[in-house]
Amino acid sequence: MLLLLILAGKQILAQQYLPIDEKQFLNTRWKFAYSAHVQSDEVIFRAEDGYEHFIWFKYDGSCHTFFNGNLTEEKWMLQKDKLSLDYSFSNVKTWTIALFNKEVLALEFTMADTAAYRYYFIRIEEKDSPFFSYNADEISEVTLSRLIKGADPHPYRHIKDEPGKRLRPASKSGKNNTKEEVPKEQPEFMQIELVGGGFFGGADPVYRNHVTIYTDGRVHRQFQTEKTGLTTWKSKISRKHLEELVLYIEKKAFFEMEQVYSCTTNDCMGRMREQPRPIALRLAVTKGAARKVITVSIWEGSGLSAHLVNYPANLDLIVKAIEDITMMPINN
Repeated sequence: MLLLLILAGKQILAQQYLPIDEKQFLNTRWKFAYSAHVQSDEVIFRAEDGYEHFIWFKYDGSCHTFFNGNLTEEKWMLQKDKLSLDYSFSNVKTWTIALFNKEVLALEFTMADTAAYRYYFIRIEEKDSPFFSYNADEISEVTLSRLIKGADPHPYRHIKDEPGKRLRPASKSGKNNTKEEVPKEQPEFMQIELVGGGFFGGADPVYRNHVTIYTDGRVHRQFQTEKTGLTTWKSKISRKHLEELVLYIEKKAFFEMEQVYSCTTNDCMGRMREQPRPIALRLAVTKGAARKVITVSIWEGSGLSAHLVNYPANLDLIVKAIEDITMMPINN
């Protein structure tokens, strides 16, 4: 399925987007797979274990979203062109449907009329979705009465939240203990992705500079140049260090920053056309149901007294903290 998504993404780069059939779109359920930068076709974020993002476009014009344990309901609507989708998510209110078929959905948005990004979803069946649906043969008459009156006590619920049987471990005497076993609570999902920055050119142009810190502490670094090729480093940090890093990022007001910081002066816009070509910096941080992606069109590196693009100084501190902690010894 992942190969199918990648091939589909490459295919729509060169084709004109076409209107979709709304009847086929109604009541479809989707699971997020990955996001990519349109111009470079570079994968920005890929859903790993523990990352859960599902959407359900219902017949009644409502859209239920399950995002890392957070359940929300929004309105959705296809515009007259049958190509633009009004659906508010991740601070984006209107999306372009770049691809829609029986297996794949690609939603696209553009930042500051320059950088375009796509969210790729795979289609799922109702039984595989996290949205709760009632079986009339298994619910009580009282609950059924509430449903008929429109007072649904659980309009949506994640499958993993369904109550299960709690086991009572046997005691040494062979009798069951009265104390019930309480399921272990899963830690809050956290993930950090740092992509790009710097300039493309020189004696050995850089094609890829990508750091990902996963929720279990795994650190994955990729660095690729024209001459040396792709180099990958893998390490791990403790959960404590990851939580401290995310807390530091929060305190630096990352989630309150703008989504895009781009050129506002003639000097900056002129530099965008010069060689070596600037590579935009993209930083994405996910903490539970909160996710923020920030793009800086020209990022020359931290520690400079002045920048071509006017962005918060705290962003430099955040990038440095991420780079510092990913250089820590393994299992530190």
